[in-house]
Formats: sequence, C-alpha cells, structure tokens
Amino acid sequence: MMLVGGVVANGLSGTILLLVTGTTNRVRGRVGERTQELSLQNEVLRTVLTRCLYVYSGRIGS
Repeated sequence: MMLVGGVVANGLSGTILLLVTGTTNRVRGRVGERTQELSLQNEVLRTVLTRCLYVYSGRIGS
C-alpha cells in the first residue's frame, strides 16, 4: 500500500513540475517540429526511391 502511494505521489509531483516549468510546452513544440522534419524527409526518400525503382525497372525491361 505504501509503495502504491509513493508511486502515485511521485507521478503527480513529476507532472506538476513539468507543467509549472513549461517543459511540457517545449516538448510539444519540439515534437511538432521534429514530426514536420521527418515528414519532409520521408517525402524526399519516397521520391528518390520511386525514381530509382523506375530507372531500375526500365533497365530490367530492356
């Protein structure tokens, strides 16, 4: 019982500290930025891969 109370109290205090210090907003902003960067990189890789497969399939077919 004491262990459960300690875990809950630790979780609540950690949450309060994150909210008070503004870390939550910074993390959300960073996650949003990184997600956008990864989406752009993913699109570039898809384009490159599609072009490579097109060139490769053309060589095999000839």
